Amino acid sequence: MLNSYLQVLKQALALPAGQTELPPNSASYAHVGIGIGILALVQTATLGFAIAQSPGTATNVILILILVSAVASVTPLVVFAGLAAVSMRLDRLPLTLVAASFYVALIDVAFFALSLFITSGRSAALGILGYFSYRTARNVLGMGVGASIGAALLVVLCVMSSGLLLLVIPGGEALIPS
Repeated sequence: MLNSYLQVLKQALALPAGQTELPPNSASYAHVGIGIGILALVQTATLGFAIAQSPGTATNVILILILVSAVASVTPLVVFAGLAAVSMRLDRLPLTLVAASFYVALIDVAFFALSLFITSGRSAALGILGYFSYRTARNVLGMGVGASIGAALLVVLCVMSSGLLLLVIPGGEALIPS
């Protein structure tokens, strides 16, 4: 099944921009499950490393970070599912979610690597997210250039606003750097 997932992922990443028809070997929701599972493993590894680097951190702070990180990682998938529904491209939804989950996992790893060297790599990570969101909307969903730019902006804005969860979670405002 993993080999099949890798073939579907290769297919999703190699689609030319604006393609109107999917190749016959398109993704299934089992492939989406594998992609989300890989995203969860990457999320667990990066958060586990970050938590291990700061021993003595309160449990509630760790839980808040896990919650906000999980919401920020799932947000692009939800936005792309909505975009596929609105653009009447539900036939492309599994392939879109496979590509989006791969890109989000890749961005998590890139953000983790940036955070080791740069103290504020969030802007760079959001820029990378915008680029890959544009590619997913343009290549996999087959949207036009303007709609793809709008979709990328929507994904980035939704991910940025998911960070506002820190303001509504009791005790979360203490985690916001001043």
